[in-house]
Amino acid sequence: MRIGPPVRCRPPAAHISDALLNVTTHPWSCSAHSNQLNAARITLLKAQDEHLQGIFAKVKSALESVTKDNSKYKGIVEKLLLQGMLALCEKNIMVYCRKADTGVVKGVFASAIAECKKQTGIDSKLTLSETDFLPDTCGGGVELKVMNGQIKCTNTLENRLDNACLQTLPVHTATTTCRPWMLPFDISCLVIRPY
Repeated sequence: MRIGPPVRCRPPAAHISDALLNVTTHPWSCSAHSNQLNAARITLLKAQDEHLQGIFAKVKSALESVTKDNSKYKGIVEKLLLQGMLALCEKNIMVYCRKADTGVVKGVFASAIAECKKQTGIDSKLTLSETDFLPDTCGGGVELKVMNGQIKCTNTLENRLDNACLQTLPVHTATTTCRPWMLPFDISCLVIRPY
């Protein structure tokens, strides 16, 4: 049984004005306006993407000059190595680098181990791979592996640039209405009561 006034699908024709009846003939109808807004958004996003790709191309070419300055590059490699060690927190770590960077990477082992021990209390042992090297296109940096290569931390300059590029992408959020069965929930909070 329904309580309240009856629901009508459409108001009586006497109350509809001529302006409401001719909505589709208006030059700024909803669909045309929406299409224009979407086209403007797409144009803006394309311009932003082209600008960002240009910036990242310049930065990628500038990475080559960073590895040529030995004093700066040594400090960068030490920080990349330390960051990877702190992320892994393991005792035995295998280190991979470009063939041209083996001297620089070996030179920062002692200071990275000391800093890692100071921050975590773990006395790590670093082993530089003498057979497998990173490709020259990686821009420099290190890759650390533990547990026979099952876990790895890639900390190369190219990888860092790619991560920075990914962070500039717009975040897509769902604009659907909220439905309780679509929401994630913690099953431990459900209480089942007997009838």
